Amino acid sequence: MTRKSPLSLVLARDFTTHAIRDINRAQHTVALVTTTFHDDCPETSQLIEAFETAAKRGVHVSLLVDTLTYTEIRGSILDMKKQQQRGVHALRLERRLRKAGVKFHWLGRDSNIGFAGRTHSKWLIADDIVYTFGGVNTDLMSFENTDYMLRIQQDELAKQLYKEHNNVRRSDESGRGMRNHRLKNPLGTILIDGGLPFNSLVYSRASQLAAKAQSILFVSQYRPTGRLARAIRHCPQYKMYVNHMQNASFLNSIIISLGLFNRLHNSYNHSTYIHAKFIIFTMNDGSRVAITGSHNFVQGSGMIGTREIALETKDPKIITMLEDFAKQHVM
Repeated sequence: MTRKSPLSLVLARDFTTHAIRDINRAQHTVALVTTTFHDDCPETSQLIEAFETAAKRGVHVSLLVDTLTYTEIRGSILDMKKQQQRGVHALRLERRLRKAGVKFHWLGRDSNIGFAGRTHSKWLIADDIVYTFGGVNTDLMSFENTDYMLRIQQDELAKQLYKEHNNVRRSDESGRGMRNHRLKNPLGTILIDGGLPFNSLVYSRASQLAAKAQSILFVSQYRPTGRLARAIRHCPQYKMYVNHMQNASFLNSIIISLGLFNRLHNSYNHSTYIHAKFIIFTMNDGSRVAITGSHNFVQGSGMIGTREIALETKDPKIITMLEDFAKQHVM
């Protein structure tokens, strides 16, 4: 039997196949953080069954799911019938998972201000295997996007993120955000936005690196805004790949339109929706640094206090994987 690499990039469309295999092998812990969680296709149904089966065989399964699952705006803002149906389905799924022994917690129930207080971080832990530093949520739409997760088999990272997992739950239960912080890891520096308004560690670090870079490869759902956009515009050389308005939903098209004022050239020419988020910076000395994770690199995410996770890394294997992803799916 061929052993899997301890570090790989898993495309969104392949995420559930890989994740289910690792969940089925887990003996101790399975933990998920996601922004949206729907049972809306065969892939999500199989993933949900894997969570249930793991819990029934004695594995500690903890799911932290943002309430954006049933409050998100898809299509018409005034379509209250669909909004109610989404809520009914979400609560029914919660009851089903709890009945199987899964520890289920809704994130952001006390937040009443649109996207403020949202958890936009994404990770899945199955013992010593972690899927994170990408943008894949748990629904059909997410699997169809141009996106990825990094699959990392590393006991240290699994322990670090499981501690963060419990910190997020406790923070949410207390109704307060956590302080932003960094975690050192053999792969680089993990950047954690804890959910405090007007303060994004991920965005600040990206802006700092962009201001010093000689060239930049930018891939994200939206055009950058604010300080980061100004730094990219003054960079001697950059390539930017973001969605066009006609490829986006109603709400996302509004967010994309706000970035048009930055007058940055968009090189993306495909119709598939980009949900991946990473930047590769080439510095003046020729060294390269990447930031990859859940952050969309827009200033507003930090202003409203969204929980985010990203990896700042100089690891050549990860940077090469990101470049290959861009060449095959974005450029």
